[in-house]
Amino acid sequence: MRTICALKIFFYFFSFIILTSCDKDPVKDKDIFTLTSKDRKGFKIESLKIIDYSKTPKKMPDFFVFAITTNAGDIVSPGLSNPFLENIFVLIDNFENYETAFQYFSSFELKDDYIFEKIAAPVLPNQIWLIKAGTNKFGIFLITKTQYYEDNDKSPYAEVSFKAKKI
Repeated sequence: MRTICALKIFFYFFSFIILTSCDKDPVKDKDIFTLTSKDRKGFKIESLKIIDYSKTPKKMPDFFVFAITTNAGDIVSPGLSNPFLENIFVLIDNFENYETAFQYFSSFELKDDYIFEKIAAPVLPNQIWLIKAGTNKFGIFLITKTQYYEDNDKSPYAEVSFKAKKI
């Protein structure tokens, strides 16, 4: 009887060790933000937070998500824009996988020779974007996930999840 009890305990302990030691999805971090084209929200670099739109320029988000469509209305990807349509985005690089992109994101160093664009498009997973927010304020974003489709009410929908940090 003790042997069976000991075997059960060993089995449960071994199962617990196996389950808790399995690799976790590295993208499911607590510091991943998600914005959609349906929200009246955007992202603020200075606070690294999702914020509501405001009529005060200092409280406006640095960027928001929108759905890029063709002339025929087909949705082709998510995009990022800013409320003032200023040149603030630079695609730093596209990566094959999250691990490589995350390594680059973690060790990114700012250089001086960037040409900024009004929108970030197309936005795809494992891309790193640089954004200029205000005078000499910069941030980078690692895109972790994107979605885009026609919503139930036949309007374009886009969603972008990302990691962010100030430079």
